[in-house]
Amino acid sequence: NINILIVADSFNYNCGVSKHLYYLIKELPPDINIYLLIPDGTAIELLKSIRVKYFIEPSLSYQKRDFPNLLKAIFSIYRYAKNLNIDIIHSHNYYAANASGIVGNLSNIETVQTIHSYFKRKGFLRKYFADCYILVNELLYDKAKKEKEFSERRMKVIHNGVDINHINKVRTADIKNGKLNLLAASRLIYQKGVQTVIEAFSLLSIEDREKINFQIAGTGDYKPELEKYAIEKGVNAIFLDEVSDMSSLFLSCDIFVFSSYTDGLPMALLEAGAHECFIITSDFEGILSIFRPGLDGFIYEKYSAKQLADAIIRVLKLDDERQKYIDSFKTILNERFASGMMAGNTYKYYMEIIK
Repeated sequence: NINILIVADSFNYNCGVSKHLYYLIKELPPDINIYLLIPDGTAIELLKSIRVKYFIEPSLSYQKRDFPNLLKAIFSIYRYAKNLNIDIIHSHNYYAANASGIVGNLSNIETVQTIHSYFKRKGFLRKYFADCYILVNELLYDKAKKEKEFSERRMKVIHNGVDINHINKVRTADIKNGKLNLLAASRLIYQKGVQTVIEAFSLLSIEDREKINFQIAGTGDYKPELEKYAIEKGVNAIFLDEVSDMSSLFLSCDIFVFSSYTDGLPMALLEAGAHECFIITSDFEGILSIFRPGLDGFIYEKYSAKQLADAIIRVLKLDDERQKYIDSFKTILNERFASGMMAGNTYKYYMEIIK
């Protein structure tokens, strides 16, 4: 059997990387022993339902990163790697990648880093620190190739995936009392753009606002600012905090707005589409590699509340025609973004690496 140590920043309900890891671990074949090393997480209970052994190491927290904690993280990863006879250390953020890369160099263990989104380097840590790299879309691949510290020796594009076949097919979304459910769900930080959704809602006419139940799911440091902003804009948004059962929430959703200013291949967007929500998305870099505006849903310029408001109004006017957009995007998900396909490609890459 092959032993894989996955190292990540957290394991939370409303976190795209956490959901990616859930599907990956769930779908990998049984001849791989999977170990997960994380600093904390609100969704740890989910790990009990899949085939993984997990360990808590607080020094791996990106929020608490400093030189003493980096040293602790390196020592912890080294200890687990040796005790568990690890073949590959697979990291999922750049802080974890730096600690894992150093351990790999010291112990001659192969390292893999998944690049989930593009970001600018901060501080002394390297953006890319591994023997091999997985990029979740083609745009990230092209950008990474231009980075001086990035090695092209071994790299592969493997799209994120969702488990479409096991979704509860009973949708509860319905026009009740003449209203549609509109949802924005993400970590509540500035870069996720939820403030643009609030501003867009404020631009709607009173008549159109009364046709919509507006919900925001997620937690984060920016939440108090968003609550204050909603009040200032006179927007009646329901803040749901962190939701443990996102599947049920998606099934009750008619319109999903993905508002991030920057992303890679967002799990929230894929899951919303798999649950047959109508998609309105920002034009973050890379979106056109997975989403066809006008066929799979609507798109708007990521900072433009006016364009988003116009898109919401267009959806309100579609009525029964919404389903053709929903079906179109779901076909794309089945063909290119199934979790079994994602896990299968990752398994093949592991095999290539350890040969």
